[in-house]
Amino acid sequence: YSPDGVVSRRDLDRSTLRELRSLRVENGRDGVTAAVLAEWLESRLALDDSGETQRTLCVLGSPWQSIRQVFDLMPRQSERDWETIATRLERVPGSVLGLRASLEESTQRGLPPARRQVLACAEQGATWAGQSGRPSFFAELVAKYPGGDDALRRRLDGAARRASEAYATASDWLRDELAPV
Repeated sequence: YSPDGVVSRRDLDRSTLRELRSLRVENGRDGVTAAVLAEWLESRLALDDSGETQRTLCVLGSPWQSIRQVFDLMPRQSERDWETIATRLERVPGSVLGLRASLEESTQRGLPPARRQVLACAEQGATWAGQSGRPSFFAELVAKYPGGDDALRRRLDGAARRASEAYATASDWLRDELAPV
C-alpha cells in the first residue's frame, strides 16, 4: 500500500491489460471474461490516475481493513499455518507504514481522505490495537495458537505486539495529524 507498491501494482495492471488485449478470444465466454477483466483493470487504472487509490481510507473497505482482515480466513490447524500467520503478522507494521506514506503523499498533493473516514478509521484501529478496553485483535488471534512450540509462541506474541503497536501509532497519527488537515 506504499507509494512504490501502488506504482508497482499499476504497472502490473497496465501490462496485464496490454496482454489481455493481445489475446485471441476463442468463444463468447472468453469474450465476456476478457471484457469484464479489462473493465476492472481500466477502472483501477482510472482510480490510480485520479489519485484516488492512494487516498482511499474508509471503515468498510480500504487497505486499512485489508491489512487486518487478511487474518480472518487464514487456516489455523497446523504449525505451518501458525508460522504463516507469524510471518504475516511481522509484515503488518511495514504495511501500515506504507499506507501512511501513501496517505501523506496524497494529502501533500491536495487529495486528503475524508475527515470523517479518517476519524472513524482511527477509532477502528485503536480498537484493533487494544486501546478500547479489550485485548487487541492480534493478541486475541495468537492466543488461539494451540501448539507447544515455545519459539513459535514467542514469535507470534512479539509479532502480535508489534502489529498492535503499529495500528495504535497509526491511529494516533490519523486522529492527531491527518484529521485536522
